[in-house]
Amino acid sequence: MGSGRVIKILEGMRPHAGQAPPYSAETSDVQTFVLGDSAVVAFVKTYTAKSNGNVAHEDITHIFSKDRGVWKLKISRASSCPMD
Repeated sequence: MGSGRVIKILEGMRPHAGQAPPYSAETSDVQTFVLGDSAVVAFVKTYTAKSNGNVAHEDITHIFSKDRGVWKLKISRASSCPMD
């Protein structure tokens, strides 16, 4: 990708910089499992559109590993999930 194209993409982002997102996000059902130097955190994130109240849910899992005493994110996955 040429530098001109990158600049054009960045210019397109600038008008929205610093603005609040058009949705609110809430985290729920957080579960944390730690085994030695590994940890798994699973949770549901709910997004609600500010303009019309539409709701979307995302099932998220993060896997961490402790490296020299510091927890580091190694794998992250997310998928949409239906909620009743």
